[in-house]
Amino acid sequence: MLNEKAEKEMLRCCPDCGIIPGLTSVGKEFSLSRLNNECECCRGAREIKVLGNPNKVAMEWGEYVNDKIQKRSGRLVYISASELFPHPDNPRKEIRDIEELTESVKVKGVMQNLTVVKGHHLSEEEIKKFDAEAETNPEIKKNLEKGWMPDRYTVIIGHRRLEAAKGAGLGVLPCRIADMDYKEQLTVMLMENVQRNDLTVYEQAKGFQLLLNLGDTIENIAEKSGFSKTTVRRRVKLAELDEGKLKAASERQISLMDLDKLNQVEDIETRNELLDSIGTANFNNAVMRAIGSQEREKNTAKWRKVMIEAGLAEIPYSECYNGTYTMCERSFLEFSELDNIENFEKSEDEKYFAINYNTVYFRKDYSKEIAKVNAAEERCQPDRWTY
Repeated sequence: MLNEKAEKEMLRCCPDCGIIPGLTSVGKEFSLSRLNNECECCRGAREIKVLGNPNKVAMEWGEYVNDKIQKRSGRLVYISASELFPHPDNPRKEIRDIEELTESVKVKGVMQNLTVVKGHHLSEEEIKKFDAEAETNPEIKKNLEKGWMPDRYTVIIGHRRLEAAKGAGLGVLPCRIADMDYKEQLTVMLMENVQRNDLTVYEQAKGFQLLLNLGDTIENIAEKSGFSKTTVRRRVKLAELDEGKLKAASERQISLMDLDKLNQVEDIETRNELLDSIGTANFNNAVMRAIGSQEREKNTAKWRKVMIEAGLAEIPYSECYNGTYTMCERSFLEFSELDNIENFEKSEDEKYFAINYNTVYFRKDYSKEIAKVNAAEERCQPDRWTY
């Protein structure tokens, strides 16, 4: 452990409250500076420099502070970076633009503690990293079989700080261990990123959908996130889209207005197809055609139902003019001609119907008409055997 003099000086950095100093590698020296300049009990504490191996000093310092802090709260501790893992369901799927933060961490250290929970569910990629270690460690091998590491930690808040600290070469990080169930973890991660505007629209959508899957409501999500209920509903609808296509479309700087137009299309396959043109000059025409087709399909379904309930049998439109059927007195009826489809009344001669585009065509049996004509003609012809 650290010598008695260093221990006393380091304790001056945080005599009562448990504020953890940041760690900064400075050549062969390891600088320890306080975390929170606004802390009353730490204000004015001077920077401490300890000569020696940076990683060794860091671990000894971490052990020392952990012991002191655990006596106070049992929650704020230093944890090795190798024991910290990103949350598998972090709404923020990509850690972007951390170069500046990494440089800051190299100079100042990690200036704010991470929030973590004890234990970590391993992904397939993470399991592979432990394969070699598992060959010589039966306990790790047992944990890998379960996909659960009880002695590791899952980050809830601080994913960017963790990546920046790793990039800066820090060995340990200040962490506060929290007690949260899965829903609480997800909510905290989502709201933390939403408030900072760190999430893409798609990441927001996936996060909102996860909360809905866990039993949350649109109203609760809107209240927590600060978004309107309408916005939350729109975001959730985006979660249905193909992720790869949406990412490609996002590179074209699509607008929220474009996304609102896209959400008017109900069929998910059609929406995914439209993603190929969103953000281009062809998008407006393409989406209007899709919406028009959608409305025709809805109207066709309504008219078909009414026709069948009226006792008409449906025939293919291609047979309307092939000689099998003949036109009725009312040859056709356009969808727009009736203000209310429920007002439709079938004429006596209408036996069949066909639908094409926005029009219903009425037909009757042509064979029966031919039979009537033939019978009439026979009645009109003179008896050839009569003189």
